[in-house]
Amino acid sequence: MPDEPALKQLHRSGTMFLLARPGEYRNHEVQVGDHDGNVRHQPPPWQLVPGLMQTFFRQLSSLWASGDALDISAYCLWKINWVHPFRNGNGRTARAFAYSCLSLKLGGVLPGTITIIDLIMSNRKAYEDALKVADDSFAVAPHHPDLRPMKAFLDSLLQQQIASIPAVTE
Repeated sequence: MPDEPALKQLHRSGTMFLLARPGEYRNHEVQVGDHDGNVRHQPPPWQLVPGLMQTFFRQLSSLWASGDALDISAYCLWKINWVHPFRNGNGRTARAFAYSCLSLKLGGVLPGTITIIDLIMSNRKAYEDALKVADDSFAVAPHHPDLRPMKAFLDSLLQQQIASIPAVTE
């Protein structure tokens, strides 16, 4: 099962020459805005990040034992984005980590000429809509975020990735 060092290494690899402290949790407040400068998401205070990430990994461990690959991937994709543990690069890290969890839970590297990671970015509105449903439901019921839209979204992308597997010819 992927763990905290794996998450931090993914972040470090993706932001090595972009940030002063790649792979380290943020030590100041951040906001997630849209292209017009409007705040789309206010992540928790930076002081809470280490504890929230410990909780995330405990919940991931429990879900790993009881959930399916899409449950796990949907949870990771949403929760890492919600906590926003890093100064920058949270989205790419969440996508890479969620995809890694999906692949590991399914038993290996997923075939296909296009990956779910690529497909998320070409379906950004649906992705952001699924994140918003989870965020809004979490605000009302913190122990039961509605991840069904995220899971359905990822399932549709998984089907597209599978459909992109080149046909084997003899």
